[in-house]
Amino acid sequence: MMPVTPDIIIRPLGRDDAEMVAEFLNPTFTSIAYNLPMNEALAREFIFEPGPLTLFPVRWQRHMHLGAWRARQLVGFLDAATGLDSDRQTSPDYEPVGLLRFLALPERADLIEPVGIALIQAAERFWLDVGTRHIQAFHLSTGYPTFQAGAGVLPNEWVAHFRLLTMTGYVLRQRYQRFVRQLGQMIEEEVPRADVSIALSGNRNDRSYQIYYRRIDRIGGGQVIGVQSQQVERLAPEQELDPRPATPAPNQLDVLDEKPVRVAHVTNLYIEEAWRGQNIGKWMLRRMINDATIQGYDQMIAYLPQGQHVAWSLLTQQGFVETNYRGYSMDKVLQGF
Repeated sequence: MMPVTPDIIIRPLGRDDAEMVAEFLNPTFTSIAYNLPMNEALAREFIFEPGPLTLFPVRWQRHMHLGAWRARQLVGFLDAATGLDSDRQTSPDYEPVGLLRFLALPERADLIEPVGIALIQAAERFWLDVGTRHIQAFHLSTGYPTFQAGAGVLPNEWVAHFRLLTMTGYVLRQRYQRFVRQLGQMIEEEVPRADVSIALSGNRNDRSYQIYYRRIDRIGGGQVIGVQSQQVERLAPEQELDPRPATPAPNQLDVLDEKPVRVAHVTNLYIEEAWRGQNIGKWMLRRMINDATIQGYDQMIAYLPQGQHVAWSLLTQQGFVETNYRGYSMDKVLQGF
């Protein structure tokens, strides 16, 4: 008799599939630091809602959730959408792009390529059908809040994903570094000059910091978003409160905590170029660190695109450790089938 190989079937998923999708994604989640297990309620909120929750601003238009089935078992998942990621929010001339939010592949090595290719091809047909050709895969802003503390980039540990996307025509667009700082002790805040001030808005779980000159001109800012995580990167004791620039920390320092810890995610740090070199960024970041410490956060993390040397220097001078983590964002222009 000839051996029979079960076919791979791709079909759309909906809200009624939330529990099944959550169970399928959890092994993927727990392999990466800064995550919380997915459950049915979170899957509905972060994946299947028309306007799914993200840490960063995203303007959603359409969604397509695809499952790959083999022998009546879910073996793959792809979350596709169209809209505007956070980088395109302020550009009115930008047309909506295709967004590949998430891709979960089978554990079996022999199924990774056929399942992954089938899912990507189905997603690309969806994008072409709605008239979208520019595809952004794993953009920082489109991630799930419970995965990588909300960062949507492709983690460097996912070698199979990177190879598969490269094989199907996606090219590297941006590379990110992750910085971590342990919290627990207050540090000195020195106001750099009398004519600058910090204005706060939001709440304790999502706080914006704006720096003003003479309370009129905005010259800098940033944001701190609170998340919870069960798996975090722990620094060596000598790195925890050492303010000196540190060498990258190895990823094998990851540990799994029995209960979630609170993590403060720092993002959107900027100081206008004319105001740099005056310790204004240092003052703002130290205010963020102290506020997060008072609120009981265990760690502070930040993701930086490679090449942001000013922000890199600011973080490392204030006790952040660059880890060996790298995250990737990729894109592709579809040519049609």
